Amino acid sequence: SLVDSDIPHRTQIRDRIIRMWMEDCDRTNNSMASAVGNVSFTADLWSSETLQPFLAMTAHWISED
Repeated sequence: SLVDSDIPHRTQIRDRIIRMWMEDCDRTNNSMASAVGNVSFTADLWSSETLQPFLAMTAHWISED
């Protein structure tokens, strides 16, 4: 049966998500640092009907792998 102690607290979940995000950023940075050539970036900006701003960025590169 499920008890309260089986469910992680919201701060534990937040900390786990932040840790995983930072690990992914490190992997991405290392991969871009070892790119065979240049790293190309693109960006797109737009706003919603309620004028909420959005920014999307992408990066493309060829890794040694």
